[in-house]
Amino acid sequence: MFPHRPVWTLDSFTAVAPALPEHFKRVLPTLVGGSIGNRLRERVMLGVAAENRAPYSKTVHGALGRLSGLSADEVHRLKEGGIEAADDAERLAVEYVRDLARRDFVGRDPDLYEELGQSFSDDERAAIESSAHVMNFFDRLSNLLVAPLEKLGGSA
Repeated sequence: MFPHRPVWTLDSFTAVAPALPEHFKRVLPTLVGGSIGNRLRERVMLGVAAENRAPYSKTVHGALGRLSGLSADEVHRLKEGGIEAADDAERLAVEYVRDLARRDFVGRDPDLYEELGQSFSDDERAAIESSAHVMNFFDRLSNLLVAPLEKLGGSA
């Protein structure tokens, strides 16, 4: 039996689709030095990919994480579900997005969200959350591709 991987269903996609354009709009500036840096964004992406058990996303963002300056060891630990980061604030960001993924991006831990606001500005916190939503979008999409391969006995 293969591990459950979150995928898009019609209901789950239609629930989040209206907010996706705004999330993409917040994430695009982070690619060119926006409100959060590349290293933090890649930590966030890897945190969500690990929680979603998304092998393609973990591979791609592992490489992007290395390009952004993350060590091979840190990338490995993040891919395995750790909350590795350079400092407490970034560890908290990874913990926060992993919690969002565990909740299927429905609701949030208000205490964790408040704590995140003590370390990051509102714009940074929004970019962190939007990065997680965008990663979740691609994770679930790629997991739809992985499922048939697993059923056919492919290695995913």
